[in-house]
Amino acid sequence: MNNNEKKLLEERMQQIDKEMNLLTLIEQNLRLMKELAIQAEDHKLPAYKRSMINQTFQQLQEEVNHLSGQLHRTETLH
Repeated sequence: MNNNEKKLLEERMQQIDKEMNLLTLIEQNLRLMKELAIQAEDHKLPAYKRSMINQTFQQLQEEVNHLSGQLHRTETLH
């Protein structure tokens, strides 16, 4: 393997690490969203708490969308 091939391989490995990190963050946020959705189904909760859960859910959803966009951009680079 020549130096150019080694460099390309190293760059690809770094890219894969970056993609794995993004996927991990997306997975964590999706798990939190699932937990929040379950909590929001509790009709015994006061409306303000359900509203706070909904706001947090929406923030996580925006973050997932942002991370997904980053992941898509990294995938199109190679």
